[in-house]
Amino acid sequence: PALCDVGYCSVDLAMSHGAEASARFTAAYAAAAGTALDDLDRWHCLWTANALRWIRYWIVGFEEAGIDLPLEIARQRLADLADKTLGRLGS
Repeated sequence: PALCDVGYCSVDLAMSHGAEASARFTAAYAAAAGTALDDLDRWHCLWTANALRWIRYWIVGFEEAGIDLPLEIARQRLADLADKTLGRLGS
């Protein structure tokens, strides 16, 4: 589903450029699609867990793309996203 891809991209952006970039992307997608992103948090959970599991490989991909992203910063950004996402799901 399209929302799976949106979740993947927004997690990737959160890790590589921070939560604000991810939020801008998802807001722009919702506006362009004219739809609510009701299940996005569930996809965020899936892709954040996946990113944390394979983070060392993702970092290599970022490096190959010319993005300097220290491992600890990437981990912290993903942890922050996970905390926010789980907080919304728990409400």
